[in-house]
Amino acid sequence: MYSYLGFWDSDWKHGHGQKRYANGDYYEGEWRRNVQDGQGRYVWRIGNQYVGDWNNGVISDRGVLILENGNRYDGQWENGIPKGGGIFTWSDGCCYIVNCLSLLPFHKNHYKKPAQF
Repeated sequence: MYSYLGFWDSDWKHGHGQKRYANGDYYEGEWRRNVQDGQGRYVWRIGNQYVGDWNNGVISDRGVLILENGNRYDGQWENGIPKGGGIFTWSDGCCYIVNCLSLLPFHKNHYKKPAQF
């Protein structure tokens, strides 16, 4: 069971709204025809969260993924996958400037300390 509090257009979630999912996840932001579309914040029950753009129910364009352990990616997204330019920052403050096809090839040994920029 889930709960939704927000604007409706006929039987569709449409406009600003908040949805709590049965598994404990949470979304607050813009809806268009029953799906996330526009600016929004999604929080997973494990503590990770995404704040940024959504397109037709999918993370896209520009946003920040903040992991429960403090690591974060701030950059471009395409179809729910980090893609293009951005910055991956570890919780210790070290960061990696990204211009890639996806974040999958990340290795922590390719990072620089802030003083090295």
